[in-house]
Amino acid sequence: YIDGQTCDKTVKDLKRLAKMDKPFFLACGFVRPHLPFYAPKKYWDLYDREKIELANNRYKPKNAPDALTGSGEFHSYHDRDIKYNSTEFHKIARHGYYACVSYADEQVGRLLSKLDELGLRENTIVVLWGDHGWNLGEHNYWSKHNLLNTSKNAPLIISAPGFKQGVKIEGIVELLDIYPTLCELAGISVPEHLEGKSMLQLMQNPEMEGKEAAFTRWRNGVSVTTPDFSYTEWDNNQRMLFDLKKDPNENENVAENPVYAEIVKEMKELLGQKKTVTIGLIGDSTVADMYGWGPAFGKRFGNKVRIVNFAKNGATLPSLSDKLDELLKLKPDYVLIQFGHNDQKRYDLNAYSTNLKSYVDRIRKAGGKPVIVSSVTRRTFDENGKIVSQLVKSEKYTFKGDLTAFAEVAQTVARDLNLPFIDLHTRSIDHHNKIGKEESMTYNFNEDDMTHFSKKGAEAITDLIIEEMKTALSELTEYIK
Repeated sequence: YIDGQTCDKTVKDLKRLAKMDKPFFLACGFVRPHLPFYAPKKYWDLYDREKIELANNRYKPKNAPDALTGSGEFHSYHDRDIKYNSTEFHKIARHGYYACVSYADEQVGRLLSKLDELGLRENTIVVLWGDHGWNLGEHNYWSKHNLLNTSKNAPLIISAPGFKQGVKIEGIVELLDIYPTLCELAGISVPEHLEGKSMLQLMQNPEMEGKEAAFTRWRNGVSVTTPDFSYTEWDNNQRMLFDLKKDPNENENVAENPVYAEIVKEMKELLGQKKTVTIGLIGDSTVADMYGWGPAFGKRFGNKVRIVNFAKNGATLPSLSDKLDELLKLKPDYVLIQFGHNDQKRYDLNAYSTNLKSYVDRIRKAGGKPVIVSSVTRRTFDENGKIVSQLVKSEKYTFKGDLTAFAEVAQTVARDLNLPFIDLHTRSIDHHNKIGKEESMTYNFNEDDMTHFSKKGAEAITDLIIEEMKTALSELTEYIK
């Protein structure tokens, strides 16, 4: 079983790290109790299936919106000979979950015992956490894919030198608070850009109040949870509110109950404070994560902007059509489109224009705002030290047109369809002509790669994009750091 192997490897790492005369950070991830519910037989034998208690609310919450659904993931694993959500199914599914938790629990115990054996426990911070909650048949839902508290409420245990054991803290915290907490516990300065807040004061004073609220997003829904209420909105205007004091198991949605009108208003305001702008990126390798400008671009915005990068190495407009569908499922507010480097090898200018217009149409229908970005120039210089944009042939390809012509088509499409346009092509040519060939070569991903970017190059190109955005997308200026 993979978790046993992971534990064995981590024990070896602990032995190695214990010999080092300096601090260490070690992450260990166990798969279980994630699906499928595979665990050694002895962990199944710990439980009598007939004595396992089942959820007492095996029905959809009263007044639940259609947007509240269960997870399809479970259907990839469950035994097809047992009727889904029958009593027999609930028993065996819970049995499997309990077995996997016990298996994972033993691996954690092995690691903690090794810390003791190596004399590391008194000077080591240990964080045990899961990245989400889990539905175990409540409301006849399984797995994690919805915005009920059973999905949102994740386990979190912290052991740190100088703190009492077994102290339970009721205050609200979020998983993004782990990072700054570790920084403070380890005496490391907390980076200013973090959205999370250290839990150290709460750990020192367990009776303190925690955060006002926690926020969770799942696909097209976003949820806010306070000590008393859980409120969720979807982008189709459906919503749900649960009174956690009166109804901790979330059996009745009271969002439309007039008695809760003021609460709904307050929760909506909380959600509005946290609501993010989603900017999607789609394009070729000059945008993609490996050596494009996309990652540097994402760092230029505060925590109210979410960047989702679907650019891909070697991509053309037609080849990334399916990825655009995936991106649009995330309901982006804006989508920056930059293609050309690969399209010019395969499509003529008319086909490029048609394909670009198709992207625009699909983004608009999905409720997003398309933004066309012309292709960044290659860093190819002539004998006079100026950028050459008229490259029409290479050893590998016969190009259908030079990159400048494709950039002009992109600009024409943006003008004809009344779209924001970022003229990165012209901007980048002017920039490289200004700084010269020698400095421009420091932008190369490697010595001979005059298309992709080093970290320095990606930052510089992002500067150009941001400056263009301040005019083309002035409404986003307030989000730029």
